[in-house]
Amino acid sequence: MAKEKVEHVDILGQPLAEGSYVAISRGNAMYICQIKKITPKMMRASPVHGYGSGGDGWLIYSQNSVLLSGPDAMVYILKYSGS
Repeated sequence: MAKEKVEHVDILGQPLAEGSYVAISRGNAMYICQIKKITPKMMRASPVHGYGSGGDGWLIYSQNSVLLSGPDAMVYILKYSGS
């Protein structure tokens, strides 16, 4: 039996895919993360910069994220992705 393709969407209904950049909140902070892996129920997101950026990231539900797009988000991603 073939696996069913699961489509994840953010809180605004925008479709998410592996490699997409999202904003998530964790504790009292907000993080810019890249989606590393998508499972049928959750996604693994790894921060671009700051706490947790050296590890595997966190498992989050897709509806607890917001897809980032546009020039301001891209500047942040390019500025911190190499550190």
